[in-house]
Amino acid sequence: MSDPETAPSDGVGDLSDPEAIRDARTVRSLGTLTLVTGLAIVLISLLSTREIPLPLLGGVLILAVVGVGLRVEAAIRLRGR
Repeated sequence: MSDPETAPSDGVGDLSDPEAIRDARTVRSLGTLTLVTGLAIVLISLLSTREIPLPLLGGVLILAVVGVGLRVEAAIRLRGR
């Protein structure tokens, strides 16, 4: 096993690099965009047919989970900032 003090850094959590901060902000923005897209799909469906079909609901739930996951990842990356 390697010593943690001498192990090479993998760059994760190192926010001294402006590129790492930009990457975390991009991930957070994509997460927000995914959540907004899911909400827009639901609203359009409700306005057009007054109901949400089950497959569409499943797709929106997947979008919501992905969006939340991306925002959590960005929060973890930016936590040490």
